Amino acid sequence: MNCKDIEKLIPGYALGALESGERLEVEEHLETCSNCSRILSEHLDATAVLAGSVPQVEPSSSLRQRVLEHISHQPEGATISPVSNIPLVGKARQTSRIYRAGLPMAAALAIVISGLLAVLVFQLRGDLGEVRDENESLNTLVAVMQGENESLTVLVTEVADIRDENQRLQAMVLDQRSLVYNLALPGMEVKLMANSTVSPNTQGMLVASPDGRWGYIIIQGLQSPNEGMSYQIWLLGSNGPASVGVFSVDSTGYAQPFVLFPQHLDLYSSIAITMEPKQGSPWPSGTQILNARLR
Repeated sequence: MNCKDIEKLIPGYALGALESGERLEVEEHLETCSNCSRILSEHLDATAVLAGSVPQVEPSSSLRQRVLEHISHQPEGATISPVSNIPLVGKARQTSRIYRAGLPMAAALAIVISGLLAVLVFQLRGDLGEVRDENESLNTLVAVMQGENESLTVLVTEVADIRDENQRLQAMVLDQRSLVYNLALPGMEVKLMANSTVSPNTQGMLVASPDGRWGYIIIQGLQSPNEGMSYQIWLLGSNGPASVGVFSVDSTGYAQPFVLFPQHLDLYSSIAITMEPKQGSPWPSGTQILNARLR
């Protein structure tokens, strides 16, 4: 048996109420288990305290005198029967009965009360142990659920990222199809854009329509703009700069913005790209990163 099984038998062992087989198993276990021995000691101490706390019944102080007087009035030659066979009457019989039977009854009552208390204590310990085990199981379950929730959150985030990347790739494929189609149109004009010392590895070109009203700017090797900034396209002419729009780049430094020109492209002398606030600027304020002369 393990300690949990032995603890169930200790109250009965303390009361002497176990069968011989169970008693031997308890005694064998107690020889090697200090914890169960301590529990048994607590039960025995409680039994002793309760037994000693029962008031002791003292015989009446006049009992001896009454007994002697009774003997003196017996006729000569009369024999005295054993005490157990004398039919005591009145207070003498009541006092004798209390004296002889009171202490064993009190001791038995104390043992019963001790046993009930021991059983109650054992049940409370068992209940507390079950509550503790259930609490540990709940804590483990909560930890597992939290871990699964975190994993699920990560998975949802990854799925969302994959979906966004897929949408970006689909948009890029559509842009490339449109670009390839428009580049094949007769009269499309291509102008290479020169980079600056700010971004020496950047390459760009302007592909303009034959009517000079729309086109593409194709750029590669462009760094991602600073926080809160974006790239802005300008057409420069005698009437001042005209903003064509803002754009950003992907993680590879590639961009392919489609642009509509406010007026015919021949009315402007050059085209330039600068870094400006994210929502765009009414006037070029950053250093030119790419530029190309139009005429």
